[in-house]
Amino acid sequence: MTAHTASLPSIVQRWMDAWNARDPQAMSALFTPEGKYEDLAFKILARGRKGIATWVKISSDHIPNLSGDVIDSFQSGDRVSVRWTFSGTPHMLGPLQGTGKSYRVTVFTILEMKGDSIASATDCYNLADLLQQIEIPMNSFPLHATSREL
Repeated sequence: MTAHTASLPSIVQRWMDAWNARDPQAMSALFTPEGKYEDLAFKILARGRKGIATWVKISSDHIPNLSGDVIDSFQSGDRVSVRWTFSGTPHMLGPLQGTGKSYRVTVFTILEMKGDSIASATDCYNLADLLQQIEIPMNSFPLHATSREL
């Protein structure tokens, strides 16, 4: 299901286009210079445009066919909420070899805006569901107690 693009806040379409293009520079350009992108499932915190570009590059290198599809979105003041699906077939997932299996999970993202730029983005989704779909046991994935920073 794809949201009707006319009803989306403009930043959402540009952000999803950058993910679907797997374009680190296009994504990082959407953020303020000191912006941050946090993936709560993988406990990654990317700071600044360079860190954000690195996160997108790692993601697209490990999941070359990664794809996003916006379900719906709304904006209230400087906050934008996005519900979307994230899918792909990982060749690698962190240090683990892919299994050739694909996943599709629902993600909830909050974008905090500063003018027309993203000051921060936070993704939240069920990592256990993703791992189950690609048949990697949860206990084999190296999760750290604290976030890793890029």
